[in-house]
Amino acid sequence: MTEELQVVGGRLKTEFDALPILDELKWGIADMGYTTMTEVQRRALPILLEGREVMAKAPTGTGKTLAFGLP
Repeated sequence: MTEELQVVGGRLKTEFDALPILDELKWGIADMGYTTMTEVQRRALPILLEGREVMAKAPTGTGKTLAFGLP
C-alpha cells in the first residue's frame, strides 16, 4: 500500500526542536549547525517516527540520510 503525504491548510513543523526525539539527538543536530529541516525531512520524519515506512526521492544533499537515521 502506498500513500502520498499531502498537507492542506496546515503546516508541517520545520524545527528539529519540535521533534519527539531524545534531547541528546537534538543537541547533536544543533552542534552540527542544523536548525531547520529540509522538505524531505519535514515530510518523512513524522511518518518515520510513527514506525511507518517511507520511500523518498529527493536530490543529493537534501537531508535524506539524516531523516532516515534519526528514528
